[in-house]
Amino acid sequence: MIVVLFNLYLVLLFALVKLKVITLNLFWKISPAIWMLLLLVGCFIPMGWGAPSGPVLVIRPSVQIVPDVAGEVVDVRELSAAEVTLGR
Repeated sequence: MIVVLFNLYLVLLFALVKLKVITLNLFWKISPAIWMLLLLVGCFIPMGWGAPSGPVLVIRPSVQIVPDVAGEVVDVRELSAAEVTLGR
């Protein structure tokens, strides 16, 4: 997001200079650095305190991938994504 906004500013600045709307003085030459600082303060720094935090955990049901058998598994006779019932 910061890179896109920064590049849009550079394109706009380049277009305004080519159209002779603004002349390149010291302010306009250092304005990309000022714009980058504003973007960092406005976009990057708020992510530090805007991210959710606390005791909430996101838990999904999981299936054991490694079979619980004593020997080597030679063949699995179930189809992919098929419902498996006990004793089959």
